[in-house]
Amino acid sequence: MAYVVTPKYFSRDPAFDFEPKWQSELDLPTKETTSYLVNHGLRVPPERFPKKAILVSSHKIKNDVVIAGISKWAISERVRAIWDKFAPGLIEYLPVEVVRKNGEPINEHRYCYTNILNRVQTICWDGVEWTSVEPKTGYRYVDLPHEWALGKQKLGIKLDRSGHTDIHIWHEDNADHMSSWVFMSDELADAMRAADITNLKYEHIEEDLCLPNLAMPSQGC
Repeated sequence: MAYVVTPKYFSRDPAFDFEPKWQSELDLPTKETTSYLVNHGLRVPPERFPKKAILVSSHKIKNDVVIAGISKWAISERVRAIWDKFAPGLIEYLPVEVVRKNGEPINEHRYCYTNILNRVQTICWDGVEWTSVEPKTGYRYVDLPHEWALGKQKLGIKLDRSGHTDIHIWHEDNADHMSSWVFMSDELADAMRAADITNLKYEHIEEDLCLPNLAMPSQGC
């Protein structure tokens, strides 16, 4: 089994300011931008990340996982200890102070940003109606179902982890904005829940063998 794992909040996501500010990358070549590096499982220079995230909304945060800027997970040391056990050397950690406007820590945890270096193709895309592929580049565009966004529908996808069963945490390769989603094996998800890691929701994804996509053999599954 496997899961797609996302942070959850009781209401809207907390808002943060950053020191230093997120750097503009408009003048960088595409292959040097943070999004490109992250989307290709490459390490990101530490100076690209802020050193401090300042909570500017009224949230009271006790969570082990916080979304603190550009959809990046900031995780506690408790989470890092579990991830290091299941994916040693395969996650880049960048320390960040997460504080209130008065400079006090938001809670008892210390945090770091994460860059998950594993990027593999596991989704069985054949038959998924809410995706399309650019013929010339092979880039996949994802238009997630509105009912899923409302929490009324499951994703309805299957994973094929043939050859990847030793990978316990990964991002999906070539999946448009789904490329930032965190997928976990059932072993890792069980360890996270056993440790009572807070503020996460787990959507179970069935596993099966992908059928060959004869129309676009270069895309595999």
